[in-house]
Amino acid sequence: MNDNVHHTLQRDECIGSQLKYLRTFHDITVEHASHSIGKSKSFLSLVENGKRTIKIDALIPLLQLYRFRLSEFFFTLAEQYPFSQYGITDERHKRIFITGDEQHRPLLTLKMPHNNSDIIVFDLFLEPNSQLTETPFAFGTTLDVVSLEGKLLIQLQGDELVCKSGHHTTFDARQSSILRNYESISHHSIIIAKKNEL
Repeated sequence: MNDNVHHTLQRDECIGSQLKYLRTFHDITVEHASHSIGKSKSFLSLVENGKRTIKIDALIPLLQLYRFRLSEFFFTLAEQYPFSQYGITDERHKRIFITGDEQHRPLLTLKMPHNNSDIIVFDLFLEPNSQLTETPFAFGTTLDVVSLEGKLLIQLQGDELVCKSGHHTTFDARQSSILRNYESISHHSIIIAKKNEL
């Protein structure tokens, strides 16, 4: 088996088992959970059994249904599966992979926070002419974005923001948005949120 495929399967198994635990803990049926995110029962079953990758635009609303924050979910996974071969964490950089991995873009990683820090920091990498998700989705909180390389286009309902390299912007990510790199060079930005809100 290809190493990258094995890496992804291990990661999907970890995420899937944790999602299944949260669903059963809250006594929520597969039918109800899958309907709430606009997916089929078979899709969610495959995710929970580690046979399908769940993308962030489906993961966030699912975690909201389970009353679990995105950051809390991945910090819990990082504690349970601390080794990089599972594809959850990268010990060298103290990062947790949310979407993608070192070989696959888009890449969204969560930096391990300092003790007592009330903020969490994500790194976002986008290839030229690409976007984080295929469809708009909501993070559920206000986000601060600092563009380190290239421009980030933030498409909101009825509005657009452009964050240029070396600049900062804040936007209400409780409404659906798409984060897009429309340039011919790679994009890198830092996304900052309050730990207790995401």
